[in-house]
This record gives sequence, structure tokens and C-alpha cells, in this order.
Amino acid sequence: MRIHVFTSAAANYLPKVRVLFDSLAAHHPEWQQHLILVEDWPATEIAAVDVDAEIHQPRDLDIPDWRPWAFCHSIVELCTAVKPFLLKQLLSRVDCDAAV
Repeated sequence: MRIHVFTSAAANYLPKVRVLFDSLAAHHPEWQQHLILVEDWPATEIAAVDVDAEIHQPRDLDIPDWRPWAFCHSIVELCTAVKPFLLKQLLSRVDCDAAV
């Protein structure tokens, strides 16, 4: 079974994301990891993020008018609000049997 696991975070939570993903990798190395980074980072900076995961941003999630939508949320709310959009994308992938 091909399982994808994801979380969302702002940049200030990246150390906690690393701990989460390291723990998941220790117990489920076969799971594909994903991070929704809720700030709008340039591609060059995203490439430097030190997590073993596929990194997504709100602009990648097919959220209509995502910028004004994002600014209607606090950062904590935004981290939660983006999750269903990535879940939908992951479950539509041919390499995904389940998502956590």
C-alpha cells in the first residue's frame, strides 16, 4: 500500500516538522512525506528547506484566489485551512492508496 503523510506549517515550525518527519521515517520509511509551507517562498529558498519531503505551497493547491483567501486567516488557521486542498490532490494521485 502506498501511503502519503502530510502536515502544514509556517517557517517558524520547521524544526518541529523535521522531528515529526524523522520519527515517521524511522517507523514508516516507505511512506511518502509532504509539507505544506504556508508562506509564499521563492523556489530557490524552498530548495534549501532541510526536510525530507515534497514541499507544497498554497499557490500549488488549486485554491481559487488563494492570496486573498490566505489573508482572511491567521497563520494558525491557514495551516489548518490548506489541508483539505492537499488531501484532495494526494488522493487523486495514481501513486497514492491512502493519506494521513
